[in-house]
Amino acid sequence: MDVNSLSQKFYVRKLDKNDLDIIFDLCCGNPVFYQYHPPFVTKESILKDMKALPSGKSYDDKFYVGFFEKESLVAI
Repeated sequence: MDVNSLSQKFYVRKLDKNDLDIIFDLCCGNPVFYQYHPPFVTKESILKDMKALPSGKSYDDKFYVGFFEKESLVAI
């Protein structure tokens, strides 16, 4: 899958553990989401989510992508 085809407005790329800080900063900027969908995000929970797979799936099927406006992560 070409993740760049997911948006014509934003630059899209796969995210990995090297992006942990920017992912965490984005998530922390939306505390209302976590009021309704606890628990609040942690760096450990992000790493766990990045590795989580449903049964019968492989990492070839896993896409953890970020949408960037210029150099700022704006969505996951």
